[in-house]
Amino acid sequence: MPARTWVLDAWVLGVLADGLKADASLPETSRVGAGVAFLHQMESAGHRVAVDSEGKIEREYRDRMAGCRWLQHWWARMQRVAGRVHRRPSNLERRHSEHLLHDLEFHYDDLPYVAVASQVSNTLLVSEDSDYTEAVKDYLKRELGLAVLTLNDALEQVRDP
Repeated sequence: MPARTWVLDAWVLGVLADGLKADASLPETSRVGAGVAFLHQMESAGHRVAVDSEGKIEREYRDRMAGCRWLQHWWARMQRVAGRVHRRPSNLERRHSEHLLHDLEFHYDDLPYVAVASQVSNTLLVSEDSDYTEAVKDYLKRELGLAVLTLNDALEQVRDP
């Protein structure tokens, strides 16, 4: 299976950190279990994570992973292997950012994820954050060619591209 590039909204890491701190033996059928299985499969299959070169996404990752050693170790392993973390500028065309923010009421803090994902072809964005409404997901797919996946959908994609 060819390696893919994924953009993980910090929401993903926050949900996983909270769940793993509560119970490290969650079944894969739970959202947290699916997320852990997804990260493990993504890492073992040689997939990549894209973040912004300005460091906003990584700062948010560190905040969300605080106190969760499993996630901290996963991120450290991803960073140690050359080519596993791609850094891209978080530039999004003004017309897209204005439409997302003003017309679709998308949250400003989520723009770097969309911007990075829009710059890497065949990238999948993973989030279940409430800012990714159906209208936002439709716009991202139509205008930027971005698919926004749930953790369960991401797990299916990483297993069977």
